[in-house]
Amino acid sequence: MTYTYAGRYEEAAFTSDGGLLKGGAIAVYLPSTTTLATLYADRTKSTTAANPVTSDAVSGVLGFWADPGLYDLAGPGLTVSGVAVVPDAAEFQDANQRDTASGYPGLDPSKRLVSGAPAVTAAAGAAAGTSPPAPVVGPSNDQSGTVTFGSGSGSPAAGAQVIVSFSTAWASAPRAVIISPNNDATQQLGLFAGRPSTTAFTVSAHTAPAASQAAGTFSFSYLVL
Repeated sequence: MTYTYAGRYEEAAFTSDGGLLKGGAIAVYLPSTTTLATLYADRTKSTTAANPVTSDAVSGVLGFWADPGLYDLAGPGLTVSGVAVVPDAAEFQDANQRDTASGYPGLDPSKRLVSGAPAVTAAAGAAAGTSPPAPVVGPSNDQSGTVTFGSGSGSPAAGAQVIVSFSTAWASAPRAVIISPNNDATQQLGLFAGRPSTTAFTVSAHTAPAASQAAGTFSFSYLVL
C-alpha cells in the first residue's frame, strides 16, 4: 500500500515492571522482524528520521512518524509487539473519489459508492442478426453503466445480444450482473446476463428482437456484484 502522509504514534513508553522509560532509545521494527522501520521527521514524509527513537526525558512519551501499520518496539526493559500507527486524517479526505489506503474505489461527496475504473467496451452478440450496429456505451465503468444497442438485418434470434468487456480483468469472477431495462422495447426482450467471467459478461434476450433496429432502440443499465 502507498500512503501520501505518515501517521503519528505518540504514547508513554513503559518498561515491563510498569515504570516509565525516560530518555530511553527505543527501536521501531517492522512487525515480527528485526528490520528497522523507516521513520519520518513529519507527516509529509519529505525527510527520514533516526531509528531508534529516544523517549522524552521527562514524560517518557515516545513519538514518531511512520507509514500506517503495525510495528514492534524494543528498548531497555521494553518489548512491545503490534503497536498501531493510524493513517493521517488527510488520507480519508483524499478518498473523495478513491480509497487512497487500499487503492480501491471510495466514496463521492454524496457518500455514494463510485468506481475509478475506465469505461467498459461492448460488442454485438452472436444472436444480434446480420451486421448489427455497434452497441453504444454510455457513462460506465467496471461496476455499473448503461449500454444501448440495436439489431442487424436477417434473422436476429433469442440469445446473446451484447458482450460487455471490462476495462480491467477482475482478480476473480464477479458473482453476478444485474440488468435493468431502460425502456419498454428492451423490457419486451426479457434481457438477462449470464454468469460473468473475469473479463466480460454477456447480455442475452429471451425473445428475439425485430430486425434492423438502430443502435439506440434498446437500452439497459447494469450493476456488477
